[in-house]
Amino acid sequence: NSTPDPISGEIGLRGLPPSWTVTGVSGNPRFANLETGDSTSVTWSVKADTVTDGPLAFYAQVALGDGRSTHSIPVRVQVLRPVRIVPVPDYTYFAPGETRQFTLRLTNALSTPIDGTVALEGPAGWSPSAPQALSLDAHQTREYAFTLTAPADAPLGTATAYARVTLGGDTYTRPISLVVKQYDPNRPSTIVGLAPYYNGDGFSYDSNPGDGDLDYSGFLLPADTFPGNQRVRYMGVLFQTPDVADGARNEVALDGQTVSVPAGSYKALAMLVNATNGDRSGTLTLTYAGGEREAVPLQVSDWCAGAHYGEEAVIWFDHRHSPSGDAQPPCGIYYTEVPVDPGRTLQAVTFPSEPNLHLFALSGVGP
Repeated sequence: NSTPDPISGEIGLRGLPPSWTVTGVSGNPRFANLETGDSTSVTWSVKADTVTDGPLAFYAQVALGDGRSTHSIPVRVQVLRPVRIVPVPDYTYFAPGETRQFTLRLTNALSTPIDGTVALEGPAGWSPSAPQALSLDAHQTREYAFTLTAPADAPLGTATAYARVTLGGDTYTRPISLVVKQYDPNRPSTIVGLAPYYNGDGFSYDSNPGDGDLDYSGFLLPADTFPGNQRVRYMGVLFQTPDVADGARNEVALDGQTVSVPAGSYKALAMLVNATNGDRSGTLTLTYAGGEREAVPLQVSDWCAGAHYGEEAVIWFDHRHSPSGDAQPPCGIYYTEVPVDPGRTLQAVTFPSEPNLHLFALSGVGP
């Protein structure tokens, strides 16, 4: 009591989330006739029952009987999960009966080791690979590989799988969005190497969000949940995805490049592609054996507007990156294909000069 008169009142904690549990340990929060210079003390146990979205501030408040009040300096805290779960991918297409691979990237957020189990759980009737033992040193990151198989009679539409980590008696989950579509999960495919043609960096990690520039305004695709530098099937077509490490070139901003195709008979060219700064279109020129050429149109939707030219949004993120961090709206990469004459031998494709069209992977389909 720093006043010249005795005071009475009550001490309490304010600003905590309502779901958190506050239990008195010692002392009485109510006090009466506290003389000048005297003190009283109360101790609480606070259990954080939920993870916080960023820091929060709570404080101790003293409410005096005469209507006056005073409070402490705020205590700023942020509650994190003991383990960070990043599914790669966290959104993907399935055909009924298809098996797809997932990587669960786990990071120990604590300064002490943790042990437990990690599992991938699908919707009812789906078949995941077995759970695995988890062991992480302080602040260590490790990756755990899983498969998930859709049942042959899986209903078309959306579904959800879960990455699940169990530590002691506590369980932490991360959802994975699934889209079930009807397609041949193993279409004959020939990868077209794009490594010599990558001329831009369109991805960045949470740890370095400003690494690159996809739309010429500093916005990029988030790399953390993208299966970079892998062979992955989308709509049943096998693609080679680009490397998305910091500083890597991983997208082809189209400027009239002629790309050699393994000579063969195809019925389509399949692409992972998107457009920036609005929808974009152009003309591809297919070159066949003997020098014959064919012009075919290409239309691609804006990366953040959703597919409306018949593409499939096979890679989708719930945010994009700016140099300062996460940004809206959600954006992604589309699957699209253009027809090829299977009766002729395709040798090359020339792309239009349209730098707002971005190509990430290319494969021949068929015959």
